[in-house]
Amino acid sequence: MGRKEEDDSSSSWKKQTSNIRKTFIFMEALGSGAFSEVFLVKQRSTGKLFALKCIKKSPLTRDSSLENEIAVLKKIKHENIVTLEDIYESTTHFYLVMQLVSGG
Repeated sequence: MGRKEEDDSSSSWKKQTSNIRKTFIFMEALGSGAFSEVFLVKQRSTGKLFALKCIKKSPLTRDSSLENEIAVLKKIKHENIVTLEDIYESTTHFYLVMQLVSGG
């Protein structure tokens, strides 16, 4: 009797999109790093605000390491840790939809 592992095939953890701007309204840039940018976005269907982390695909962005990071983020549920709400993928980027936390 051990813990049950969920079957997370690569298609189950991300949604395909050809244009992320059809789903979200980009409101302002929140920050950037070497491999990603984070934006304040509003979901068109609900009006909810999120932080959207845009990770540009490159040879340095290994799909398996990103999948591992996402798997960990999906499982963590704690009041002091930002929640991963959803994941999208386009031909050029991965998009992580994160809970918006204001006030730093």
